[in-house]
Amino acid sequence: MNFIRLISIAALLTQMSCSLTSMLSQRPTIDYQSIELADFTMEYIDLKLKLKLNNPYPIKLPAGAIGGDLSLDNTTLTGLTAATPDVPANGSAPFPITVRLPFKSILSMGSAAEAKEMFNLRFKGNADVKVGPTIPGMPDRMSLPFDYTQEVPAIIPEVTFENVQFEAPSLASPIPSLAFDLGLKNKAQGKFNIGNMDYQVMMGAVPVLSGKTEKLTNTGTAAVARVKSSLSLSSVPFALLQSTKNLRIKGGTSVSFPGFAKDQSFPLNFDKGMKP
Repeated sequence: MNFIRLISIAALLTQMSCSLTSMLSQRPTIDYQSIELADFTMEYIDLKLKLKLNNPYPIKLPAGAIGGDLSLDNTTLTGLTAATPDVPANGSAPFPITVRLPFKSILSMGSAAEAKEMFNLRFKGNADVKVGPTIPGMPDRMSLPFDYTQEVPAIIPEVTFENVQFEAPSLASPIPSLAFDLGLKNKAQGKFNIGNMDYQVMMGAVPVLSGKTEKLTNTGTAAVARVKSSLSLSSVPFALLQSTKNLRIKGGTSVSFPGFAKDQSFPLNFDKGMKP
């Protein structure tokens, strides 16, 4: 009986040793799931990277940290940092990283950026995963490298407020009018779709005209509409008394990107000045 018991203990120890060896040979992994467009303005674009941390161990992994760089076409634009979540034993946990890209940073890449239809977006860095001394032979912490790439539309938006014509009141035409071209163009070559544009024209601090474009000519990288309307007689005299005669146009529209972000439309507000 003692001999049989010793054999059983030896078999159990061998099994435990094999299990421990197998466990030590495994490492947590990070999976790339998707990238989404979180926000879009005239100044920046917010991208949300969705990742998943996988835990192969029979113990919970506590929260850690992740850090790295974001680059476009091999030009580093910004760093990224985020916390990783608790991960259950033998489980996984998704987590997001949101990164803001100012368009001025993209413009700093030079004329090559403006010639692009798609940018090669790259996230590269390391995740600091805490393991702890619970498992013999296992380090307290692990550094997990990651390197993910994704093509995204090359977008650098600019509102166009051009070809302004102001007709003052006269005996022949007592009602003043204002005409202009209003549009949105991409300084790069990425394609976009745009909805009608709500606008309000300001002369100094006084609103003199508001409306909505009815027909936009869209070329894929630019959209423009010709606007012509009579001005309010009550607003023009006050506007002419302003210390500045500069015109400004404020408004909003919606923008989507074919084949990206599930063709979701994003609101886009603008504020642009121009002298007539």
